[in-house]
Amino acid sequence: MIISVQSDRDAYLKLDYYQADGTVVHIVPNLFGGQAFIRAGQIYSFGGPGSMETFTVSEPFGAETIKAIASTKPFDQTLNSSRSAEESRSYLGHLQTATRGLKVTQGTLEWAETAAGVTTTSKAAAEHHAAVAGARGAKQQN
Repeated sequence: MIISVQSDRDAYLKLDYYQADGTVVHIVPNLFGGQAFIRAGQIYSFGGPGSMETFTVSEPFGAETIKAIASTKPFDQTLNSSRSAEESRSYLGHLQTATRGLKVTQGTLEWAETAAGVTTTSKAAAEHHAAVAGARGAKQQN
């Protein structure tokens, strides 16, 4: 899996992967690296060629979410977890409490976030679905 992000301004990045089993994996920052600073307009890839990270998706499969938060200021240490993965409900509760009161000041956006939904499946299931779809397509052509 490769995750790419881009910002329209220089920012600090917080990137989390919420898994189907209810855990959240902290991609950036994590135990192996501190704050990630990204430059405006550049595309940053995590898990791709040349990346220090490698991501392998394993079961349980299902609906998952990747969430990115960007800030023009470094994240407060209370937003950084001391674990690489943890139960997502308690983490989200802590994140909500720690970010309460954030605001736009002097017309300058200091914080932005986005999320992308992902549905994961096993490689065997994906190959089976592709084979079935291929067989249907061949049958319809005859």
